[in-house]
Amino acid sequence: MKPSENEMIQRLKKAEPPAYPDFEAMWGRIEQAGLQQGRADAAPSGHEAVRVLRKPRSLKRGLFIAAAVALVAATPVFAYQLDWNQLLNGRSGIQSALAQGMGQNIEKSAVQDGATFTIHTAVVDDNRSVLLYSLVPPAGEDGYLSFSNMHLTDSNGKTIEGSYLMRGWDEASQSYRGYFETEWTPEQLVDQVGFSASGASFISNTSISIDLDLTNDGVQVFNLDKDGMGKLEVQLFKQNGDEVLLSSALSFTDKTVSSYAYPELTVKSGDQAVQTSRSGTFGKPGPNGEYTMLQYFKLSELKSDNITYSLSYAREENRIDGEWSLPLQLDKQAMLAGTIKRDVHVPINLTQGSFNIDQVVITPTQIRLVTSHEQKHMQYSFQNYKLDVGGTILEGYLWRSDDPYSNSIRFERPQGLTVTEQTPIALIQTYEVTDHTDKDAVIHLSSITEEKQYMTTEVGGYEVKWTYYRKGADVFVQNESDDKTFGGVNQTYRLEGKTSFPSEILTANFSGDGINSSTEVFRNYAGDNLDLHMYYYTTDAPDKELRTSILPQ
Repeated sequence: MKPSENEMIQRLKKAEPPAYPDFEAMWGRIEQAGLQQGRADAAPSGHEAVRVLRKPRSLKRGLFIAAAVALVAATPVFAYQLDWNQLLNGRSGIQSALAQGMGQNIEKSAVQDGATFTIHTAVVDDNRSVLLYSLVPPAGEDGYLSFSNMHLTDSNGKTIEGSYLMRGWDEASQSYRGYFETEWTPEQLVDQVGFSASGASFISNTSISIDLDLTNDGVQVFNLDKDGMGKLEVQLFKQNGDEVLLSSALSFTDKTVSSYAYPELTVKSGDQAVQTSRSGTFGKPGPNGEYTMLQYFKLSELKSDNITYSLSYAREENRIDGEWSLPLQLDKQAMLAGTIKRDVHVPINLTQGSFNIDQVVITPTQIRLVTSHEQKHMQYSFQNYKLDVGGTILEGYLWRSDDPYSNSIRFERPQGLTVTEQTPIALIQTYEVTDHTDKDAVIHLSSITEEKQYMTTEVGGYEVKWTYYRKGADVFVQNESDDKTFGGVNQTYRLEGKTSFPSEILTANFSGDGINSSTEVFRNYAGDNLDLHMYYYTTDAPDKELRTSILPQ
């Protein structure tokens, strides 16, 4: 098992409406944390230790293609640039290709229940395939739009997965607009494929008031029984200084609602939304399949006047259950002039977990470094990636592959960047996080009561403060260190004989975020004493930088 935020997000449906509740901002937080992938390292006795890691800004969303025909020439599409720039925010490589007339003009439509789905343009190179599409509903704007399924099918009938993004209603074209992106690219210059989209949901934003008691640190239960949502459970945990964590779990009476609801606990002071103090997480499945949320706020702001709480979510107003299918012929010939592929052998020697850069793929839309490593599902220790391309610095991210022995580091190619065979290229890695194990370390918690107990132990030479207490049938454990070089304890577990029982992590822990405190709970533990073992802990080197020359060799 390899839990990850990317994988969790991909289980959700990928509509991206912008209004209140601010789903666009929510996706931005997930992309910061989630396009970071999560991580799980093998734990004793078959259990797995889970620490969610912060990662890059790329988000897989949904895919499609179905067997096809028709020859379509690769022609300039300058007319589409102004239409698509806002949608393609964060995809500067695609924007650049469109501005240079490298998009393939398609303009093919299918009609289902009076709604017209059109694929306007394709941008296809050796790194990815992107399709720009729109949907014109029969009765005009009807909330936000989400699809239950999108995929491509290659000429052999194989389903090609990908991701899709919607940006809501476009007033100028009187349509919904979005794009579909997949890692798959045609092996040959021209390939016939098929595209399919189905299950169009038109959703609106709404909310339910929640009477949250800030003085109650127990589990507060709200029976919603509305719009397919059942029970909402919220618990408050005070963090370091002036910060509080709201940990929420929502169950659904209608499982289909979970595909588009995007619930979020929102806090307002009067008419103004109270901003979260740092990134949280959304959508991680709870022990019984609940939709869980971790959100951080400044406690002082929640104590101000006129504070109200509500659960904001998307509600389906209308739906088209049919399928739109389009045969396509994808052509990547327009991209050949700007494509450079080089097999290289560049070892990245690190204190922990070395890897190799095996290939550089430079296309008009993206620069991709293909990497390999010997350890299965190895975590790369540096958190931030930049690429120096002839003096131009690009911000990038690590993308974990389905292949457990390979990853890629990706950089959007901005408009105007010239790259030749002689252009020097160097990878710059910063902020190193190192894992450490100490299987002999045991933290003894004694005399557990409802009153908070405090103790300090040494972990890897660092002082770590522990706070523990009982609440009902559960034992809560918090740990933190004043030394910011100490990255944090990944997760603890208890032993009964040779069987290990991992804690349930209640806080959002991101690698490289500079926060080393966490809160865990051992459910239904009746003992007065508890011995804790650690899967691993981390140390941080935020100022460390490694520069490696890649090309020319």
